[in-house]
Amino acid sequence: WGREGRDVSHGPDWIILGSTKDAYTGRVKGHESKALLYVKNSCQSYKTHRKAYLGFDLGDIDPKRIADAKLSLHFAPTGWGLASYVPDSTFSVYGLRSHNVAWHEDSLNNENAPANVMVKGAGLMANEVQKLGTFVIEQGVQRGGFGIDGDTLTAYLRDHAGSAITLIVVRDTTET
Repeated sequence: WGREGRDVSHGPDWIILGSTKDAYTGRVKGHESKALLYVKNSCQSYKTHRKAYLGFDLGDIDPKRIADAKLSLHFAPTGWGLASYVPDSTFSVYGLRSHNVAWHEDSLNNENAPANVMVKGAGLMANEVQKLGTFVIEQGVQRGGFGIDGDTLTAYLRDHAGSAITLIVVRDTTET
């Protein structure tokens, strides 16, 4: 389901892209994951903040063919059992304004992540990103499909067609 409950159909004219790279900042030794992208807005030091970075290659995409767009994310439990301790949480998705920004999955961290502001859990450099949308996950929910769609995302993709893009997912809601 898309924003405002409208279903985004995926007919024969849709192109479905998976990320070409993905990583998260704020790795915790002993809790690394190749399958999950951790996102956290801690009430403590910046070392515990986590942001997810998703790279997509729009090199072969014609901007005139982009009529609608949707970012679909699937949430899964981390195994840490923390979902019941966090209130309903708002997440935001941002796109880097610059095209073809280089970053590497294996070495992404708080210090080298594009547009990252280390001292704020959801902090990003406002002049380097564009907010594309938000979604909410209710307290205790550990699984499900979430994401964004709509005119802002569609326009961003049109503007960046023909290049590599980076989307950043942050949790706006601070942990309690």
